[in-house]
Parts: sequence; C-alpha cells; structure tokens
Amino acid sequence: MYQAFGASTAEAGTLLSVFQLVGIPAALVLTYRWHFQRLLPLILLGYLVGLTCLLWRGWGHWLSAIILGFTCSLVFTLALNLIATSSRQVTVVAQRSAIAQSCGYLLAAVGPLLLGQLNHIFASWQPGLLLIGGLMILTVSIGYALVTTTHQQ
Repeated sequence: MYQAFGASTAEAGTLLSVFQLVGIPAALVLTYRWHFQRLLPLILLGYLVGLTCLLWRGWGHWLSAIILGFTCSLVFTLALNLIATSSRQVTVVAQRSAIAQSCGYLLAAVGPLLLGQLNHIFASWQPGLLLIGGLMILTVSIGYALVTTTHQQ
C-alpha cells in the first residue's frame, strides 16, 4: 500500500519495520491498568488517524506506520487480555481462546489475499481501505460489547 501511495520500495520496507517495532510497547500500555472502556475510543482514533495519514506522502507515511503499528498491536494485546479475563473457569477461557484464535488467525491469513484481490479488481486500494475501516469499527464495537458484558458479570 505504501508503494501505491508513493513510497519507494526501500521506504515501504522500512515503514513495515517501523510498523512492527512500534507495536512492541503496546503491551506495556495495558500494564498501567487502563480501563478497557478508555482504550477502545483510543484504538478507534488510532485506526482512523493512521489510515488518514496513510494517504499523505512523506511524514504521513511515517505517522501512519507508527500510529497503526501501535494501534494494531494494542488491539491484539487487548483481545488476548479480554479472553484471559473473560471467565474465572479455566476450561471456559481455554474454549474461548481456541475459538477466538482459530477464527482470528484464519481471518489474518485470508485478509491479505482478499485485500490484494480487491486491489486487482478495482485497480485501487480504496475499497480495501473502506473494508479495513468497516472492520475497525466492527472490532471496536464488539470490544465495547465484550467489555460491558464482562464487567457486568
């Protein structure tokens, strides 16, 4: 995507590395005992700002790699944390973990293929970015529902 939005091959590779490295501190954010309800709007904002920055050349690409890298790692860490704290029964947590991780990794494997096919069909990344934006909103909505349900029990 970075190359399609004007980055060179070398710069796109560097941006991918930045995306991955910036995600490392995301798990540390949860150690400060943030309430999950406060993290979800931050995650949605990170997604929206990161995708918007992706459209700007130069510093926008770097900002998107930093913001999206942190946000994507944060939502992954939050999802694992929600699974681990979803029940007091170990068997229930194990079952939920198996289902969530199986479905999640299946979607992660199909995602790049689907986005590539959308780009090929429409000769643009815009449909893929719209799909990602919709999935981001769905992710935060489901996260909010899970957090609300978990804290009411």
